[in-house]
Amino acid sequence: MVGDRIKARWLLVAALGVVALVLAVGAAACGDDEEDGGDDGATATPTEDAAAAIPEVEVGALDFSFTAPSSISGGLTRFTLNNTGAEPHQLQFVRLNDGVTFEQFQEAVGQPDPSGAIALVSFAGGPNTVDPGQSAEAASDLQPGAHVLLCFVSGDDGIPHLAKGMIRQMEVTEAPVEAPDPPETDASVTASDFAFDAPATLPAGEVAVEFANAGLQPHELTVMRLTGITVDQARELFTGDGAEPAGPPPVENAAGVSAVAPNTTSYTTLNLTAGDYVLVCFVPDPSDGQPHVALGMFDSFTVE
Repeated sequence: MVGDRIKARWLLVAALGVVALVLAVGAAACGDDEEDGGDDGATATPTEDAAAAIPEVEVGALDFSFTAPSSISGGLTRFTLNNTGAEPHQLQFVRLNDGVTFEQFQEAVGQPDPSGAIALVSFAGGPNTVDPGQSAEAASDLQPGAHVLLCFVSGDDGIPHLAKGMIRQMEVTEAPVEAPDPPETDASVTASDFAFDAPATLPAGEVAVEFANAGLQPHELTVMRLTGITVDQARELFTGDGAEPAGPPPVENAAGVSAVAPNTTSYTTLNLTAGDYVLVCFVPDPSDGQPHVALGMFDSFTVE
């Protein structure tokens, strides 16, 4: 069920619980150059976007691993996620809090209550879910420190991809002295606790979007194009109040921005075709574990 798979991405109680199954082999999954084509041991040399002067880094998503540099410079950086796998994937950055080691994170995610692990990190964005054969990009301002790349997307078996090897370490070094200018954007979406403020219509084609988290909790921008259901049916599907229609999946992943911390701004470029779209946040509320969509973080827009 596509609805269950999408909602399962942010059931962190289950997801972080199974991280412990792969953290023991996480170093191999993160650092085996022969299997995943990774660049461990070498610092990335990002390319410069001449127009925006924003460094660019490419990350590959396979079934089930990431290919990425082991170290990059901090600051505003545009990440492109290329999904060459057979399943949808996302790139979620989390930064380990100062003084927290990967081993401590490993121990915390092995506990029955994952809130301890969540307290050890801050969410740092990244390109959100994209379908097989597609690419997505998002620009995030990464702070120096130890980061972890994760994919919370689940397949038909309900197992988050991070439990199959999509977890990787990355060190972020000091940012260059001269910071790049933020990119120019065509539209803005603001997340609060618990709503989106977004345009009602957007044009077809490439649309540069600023995503700002003005809330007190982490939020994500999940963008999906509806292919077999109405906006009202999608709302019922993602809040758990409605049954999924029979037939092919009724939505297409259109990327967006993975979860970011409060008072954080990220940027993404959406490739839009005509139709109805929805914006959803599946991040769980720490008080009761409900996904934010169940608390009102659902919106829609039309592409003409």
